[in-house]
Amino acid sequence: MKKKNLTDFKVLGLVAVTFIFMYSGCGKKAPEITWNYSIREVIRPERGRSDSIHIDLYIDATKSMSGFAKNTQSIYNKFLEELETTVGVGWKSADIRFFKFGTKIKEIDRQVFRTSNAEYFYLEPGIFEKTNIDQVINQTDSSRLSVVITDLFQTEGDINSIVQQIKERCFKRGIQVAILGIKSEFDGWVYDVGPGVVPYKLKSTGENADTYRPFYALIFGDPLNIEQLFNNLKSQPFVKEENFLVLSRYLLNKVDMRLTKSRESRGLNTRSKSKQEQAFEIKLRQEMLFKFDMKKGNNEGAWDAEITFERNARTPDFRTEDIELVVYKKSSLPGQKDVSSDSILSDDITLNSINREDGRLKAGLGLKLAEPPGNYSYLVYLQCASIDGLLVPQWVKDFSSPNPSAKNDSYKTLNLGKFINDLLRANLAIYQPKIAKMYITIRKL
Repeated sequence: MKKKNLTDFKVLGLVAVTFIFMYSGCGKKAPEITWNYSIREVIRPERGRSDSIHIDLYIDATKSMSGFAKNTQSIYNKFLEELETTVGVGWKSADIRFFKFGTKIKEIDRQVFRTSNAEYFYLEPGIFEKTNIDQVINQTDSSRLSVVITDLFQTEGDINSIVQQIKERCFKRGIQVAILGIKSEFDGWVYDVGPGVVPYKLKSTGENADTYRPFYALIFGDPLNIEQLFNNLKSQPFVKEENFLVLSRYLLNKVDMRLTKSRESRGLNTRSKSKQEQAFEIKLRQEMLFKFDMKKGNNEGAWDAEITFERNARTPDFRTEDIELVVYKKSSLPGQKDVSSDSILSDDITLNSINREDGRLKAGLGLKLAEPPGNYSYLVYLQCASIDGLLVPQWVKDFSSPNPSAKNDSYKTLNLGKFINDLLRANLAIYQPKIAKMYITIRKL
């Protein structure tokens, strides 16, 4: 009798252990998924001030520039004087080099630089014949700021070559590019105005700014020193904020995001964040983590996203209708020990609609998740389209003409619009600025 009871006990014990093992196996949770959370790809970094600067000042010394210098009190001459003064007093320590360029580049001393307000500065044989900006671009250096003063009159072939050089020499090497446009009195000849157009004489009328001709400061170098230089210069009335363009990977100063499930999305429930996640977002001053449960038997969902932003007005605006959605995915299943640190591109989440009202974007996102129960986490970007995702500023259009002549657009710059548009496209090919970044985690039951 005792032997039978002992046998029955062993059998019952084995059944119990098996049941517990089966139950615990079915109840295993999928590991939690984490990312290296940040917002750095979206928000322009906060910058302080630099105490020292190494800077090269290049003046286009070709014939077409001499018309700016003829009036000794022209805005052009005032700008050159202010530029040198600003560099000298704007930093505790300044290492300044001076150059004139055209057919070739020639280093000059400060005394020669200060003669740039005289017409003869622009008539030196071997320099005045042609504007070779590409030679200057080849000398750009990430350790120095380069400021190039030029009228930017270029043929289409020149533009293609220069843009390619800026892409290779600057954008790919992390050297930031900025363009400042300034209108000044002019009295001289306009050359290099395009095929079939003869050079023409041009003279501004008194203080009528509508008859002024633009010149430009192309600036290459460290973002901090570029910003500091412009902030020092803009105290002058002829240096206008609206005529300054920075080609940066960052378009936004601030951004705030909200993601809520759509009314028709009954298969999703919002899940609360952990204390650690809440603390992270408070420290970051940015809501960017969103967690949901997907009910058993459901494979689809939808969200309404609202993104409020403050755009950096010095950068080009983005084309809203062409914004792209890029999604990376990590997943974990019940019983899985570790979660891979690598993610894969995913089309589980789609951008179904997007519209903009001033500094607010509203987007409709869709989800299709046909995979088995587990944890699924997504890194989601909204970014500028790779082609024509950025808009040419209005001031560039106002300064530009495809065929200036003595009778038509005589005060405008040949092909400036094409030059800037091509630069924006080259910048997009390297950076594709981000408009929003969020992390979405789905626990599929």
